[in-house]
Amino acid sequence: MENKKIGWTGKSLGGYFGNLCFFKLLKIGLYPAYALLVFVAAYFQIFRSPKCAGARIFLSKVFGKKIGALSPRLYKLLFSFGVCLLDRSDYLAGNDRIKISDECGGILRPLLERGGVVVLTAHFGAWAVSAVELEKFGREIFMPGADSENPKLRELERKERVRGKTRVSTGGAPDNIAAYGVLKRGGIVAMHADRYAGGRFAKVDFLGSPVRAPTAAYSLARAAGAPIVQTACVRESLFSYRLVPLGTIDASALSPEKCAEKFMSNLEKLAREKPYQWFNFYDFWE
Repeated sequence: MENKKIGWTGKSLGGYFGNLCFFKLLKIGLYPAYALLVFVAAYFQIFRSPKCAGARIFLSKVFGKKIGALSPRLYKLLFSFGVCLLDRSDYLAGNDRIKISDECGGILRPLLERGGVVVLTAHFGAWAVSAVELEKFGREIFMPGADSENPKLRELERKERVRGKTRVSTGGAPDNIAAYGVLKRGGIVAMHADRYAGGRFAKVDFLGSPVRAPTAAYSLARAAGAPIVQTACVRESLFSYRLVPLGTIDASALSPEKCAEKFMSNLEKLAREKPYQWFNFYDFWE
C-alpha cells in the first residue's frame, strides 16, 4: 500500500526559545531543569491541549477508558516526555550523570561479525541515546529518515552536543542507496519504525485498532541480506536507562507486512508495560 497523507510533522513542541531555556538550565544541572519542567508540562496540558490529543487517544487505549484533557495520567506522560528529553540532552552534551545499561551488545556483536545490521527502534524513552550507544561497535552508522525540525533548533542542539557523530539524512531515494551501501560494508543502519511519514506501509493492529506501519526498513534489510534487531531505551529510574533488545526480525523469511506486524506487536507489549514512555502526540490511528 502507499499513501501520501502525513499526520506527523517531526517538529519539536517546545520551540527554539523553550529549548534554549532548558539548555541554559542544564549547564547548572538536571534538577533545575526538572523543576522548570513541572510548570512546562502543566502549561502544555492546560493551554496547548490540542497538541496533546494524540497522547490522550493512546492512553485511553492502554487504560481502557477515556482520558480527559486534565487527567493526571496525561500530565504524567508529558512530564515523563520532558524528563527523557532533558536526560537525552544532558547525555549528548557529554555529562556523565545519565547512566546507560546496554543489554543489546550480546546480540549485536555476533551479527556484526557476519555483516551489516538494521537496528530498529521507536519514539520510546531516550531513543536518541540508543543511537549514540551504537558508536561503541566501531562500525559505520547511518540513520535514514525525514528531518523536518526547525533549522535554528537543530543548530542549537548541534552546538550543545558532544556525544554522537551519527550521520542523519533528510530522506529520499539517494538515502536508500546509501543505507544499502552501509549494510553491504558491514555497517549499521538505525531507523525508527513506529511512525508513518509517507511511502509504503502495512496496515497492522496496534492496541486494538489498525495503524499504518512503515515498511521501508524491512524491504531494505531483505535487499541487503541483513538481520534486523528491534531495541528500546527504557527509563528505569532517576538518571538510569536500560537499552534492551525486543527481538530479531528475519526479513528474508517474512514479508515486509509480516515484519511490520511483528515490530508493532513487540512495541505494543512494551507500551502496555511502560505507557508513560511511548511518546506520540498526533492521531496515530487516523
